[in-house]
Amino acid sequence: MAPSQETVSSKPEVIRRVNAECVPLTLRAPLVNGAQGAGADAEGRLYARLKRAMLAPQGIGILFPGGCVLAWVQMFDDSGKILRFLDDALPRNATMGVGAAHAVTERYLRFTSEKVEPSSPTGS
Repeated sequence: MAPSQETVSSKPEVIRRVNAECVPLTLRAPLVNGAQGAGADAEGRLYARLKRAMLAPQGIGILFPGGCVLAWVQMFDDSGKILRFLDDALPRNATMGVGAAHAVTERYLRFTSEKVEPSSPTGS
């Protein structure tokens, strides 16, 4: 059985890594899932990028500091893949320019065994 998000957020080594290297975001579900319009401001553009990257109304994403979604995952093959998911995003993050507005999002239904079509970087 694949680890759930609850399992991901309860693993001490994952918590340490995320706390050291990431900035967690709290998102408003109606805006992410499209029940409301998100607007045309920077926050609205971020929600639109997330919506394009998502495979379902849940998952874990890695965003470049400029708001580009670099990777999205629904589930993991096993709990050992969680840190690998973070490791795989680091080189991509390092190659993004400071002013980058678009990125092709690597997407996984199940990391690493079920990679799906990447999302389009079109639209800001």
